[in-house]
Amino acid sequence: MCPETICIRFVNRWDLVSPAKITTKIEKTKIMEEKSCKKHGVSLNVVGFPYCSDLAGCVDEFLAGALGHSLTICPQPSNPADKTAIRAFDWQGRHVGYVAHYCKPAAWALLRGSGRSRLKGKVVKADIEHHCLTIECTVKTVGEPVADIYAADEFTSWQYGGPVMPLSDELDRLEYMMGEIDERLDGSDGWSEEDLTDFIALSGRFSSLSQCDISGEMSDYRRRLTLRLEDARHGQLRALAEEMRRSFGRSGREAASGSVLSYWTEVLMHSEGVAQMMVHRDEYDVDKVVRELALFPESMYSEWCENRSHFVSKMLYLHIPREVLWRFLSGIVFVETMKGRRSMERHAAEQRAAERARELTGDKNASQEKRNIILTGEHAVYYEKTKENE
Repeated sequence: MCPETICIRFVNRWDLVSPAKITTKIEKTKIMEEKSCKKHGVSLNVVGFPYCSDLAGCVDEFLAGALGHSLTICPQPSNPADKTAIRAFDWQGRHVGYVAHYCKPAAWALLRGSGRSRLKGKVVKADIEHHCLTIECTVKTVGEPVADIYAADEFTSWQYGGPVMPLSDELDRLEYMMGEIDERLDGSDGWSEEDLTDFIALSGRFSSLSQCDISGEMSDYRRRLTLRLEDARHGQLRALAEEMRRSFGRSGREAASGSVLSYWTEVLMHSEGVAQMMVHRDEYDVDKVVRELALFPESMYSEWCENRSHFVSKMLYLHIPREVLWRFLSGIVFVETMKGRRSMERHAAEQRAAERARELTGDKNASQEKRNIILTGEHAVYYEKTKENE
């Protein structure tokens, strides 16, 4: 037996095979080892620097010197506004920002896929003008895209038996715009310059109007849209994606929170909505509706009653399904309408009681008249005269 065959038998546990098969097996093993050792790099944006007290007064200085340094990201389940928030700490242990809202699904996929509670990422880009850092995290295992970082069950299980308003015209229009945007993007390869101009105008209108839709579905759609625009071959669409990221991010939403609050206050208190709720005043028990609203997750009804600005800010992070959100807001309209009705009835009853009291007691003060101010020097003297003294 030749030496080559003996060697082959030793390597393969006495299985007689050809040298070519051994070479193929060894190559496959090396490829598998290389794949198992292959690392995946994922880019994430970190924002919110002006809101971190550790960077008070030195945000621009920090951003200017951040390139090449490492940031550590880790979840912050104790965050009162967003339980899925992911904080970022710098190389000196300072809390400097948060993973951008639109990057959280990818960040959670990294954390879950790697099985680690925190990850380091190197700063590869610094946008000082818009207060944004891009970090690249490298891991061996990347999890599937995360779609369940928001606990939708706690919202969908909420029970509500009160009246529901028809969907507002603005939100109904957004449904059309989303479908139109997707359809046009599907055919973007054959666009003319006019088509591109029209699409940018449509997207700009959508971006502005969609700020008022604080539902979870809209947050998901905006994230998918920006990803599609980033992959587009038109440079203007990629620039539009970056603009949308900023407007949909924390700083953009915080800046727009005042207009969002004004919009929802107008929607909730609009005369048509109030009139529709008045139709149901005898069909539903307002006290029962109040009890149901009080059971809405995250104590959101208490937020509405106590601090409406904070109510809107918190809504932006809760990722509430649109249908559940609309039922919740309808309940608020119903309760506020009934409160207003009760207040008007109480005021009318008080006026009738006061008139009756005056009739019974003959209130002498009712005929009192205030006369013009008589100026004497630098001081004003009030002169009052009653009909009784005339």
